[in-house]
Amino acid sequence: MGIFSLFGKQADSTQQVGYSQLTRYDKKILIVDDDEMIVDALSFKLKQEGFRVGVALNGQKGLEMVHLEIPDLILLDLNMPVMDGITMLRTLRADALNKNVPVMILSNDGSYANLRETQTYDGAIDFIVKANIDIDQVMTKISNFVLKKST
Repeated sequence: MGIFSLFGKQADSTQQVGYSQLTRYDKKILIVDDDEMIVDALSFKLKQEGFRVGVALNGQKGLEMVHLEIPDLILLDLNMPVMDGITMLRTLRADALNKNVPVMILSNDGSYANLRETQTYDGAIDFIVKANIDIDQVMTKISNFVLKKST
């Protein structure tokens, strides 16, 4: 597995990584995705914009992080090892304390069934197909949602 850095120290992909300390908006974004290229790109851009960023490489670690500190938004992949994104989202929605945490799906599985299922039944606020990802468009969606939510 690859190595990535969030705090100026190295962490391997088996470790849980906390939130960075940049707080321009004082908003926490949790990225739950096993695609390290996507994680690195989103983390870098979110930190540049002043968001606090947390990373989990599977749904189980994502749930653990949510229980430690509730994020303002979760960016969630559907296909991951250990626990997939749909299971994480349904577990989150069944938890009284965390059921209203907003979730934006980022996945290569852009089938209509997954789109409809996650948005309609599990309350995802958006569904972005990673194969079509434009980092600036994703950042605009995140910023618009998080800033709108805080007003």
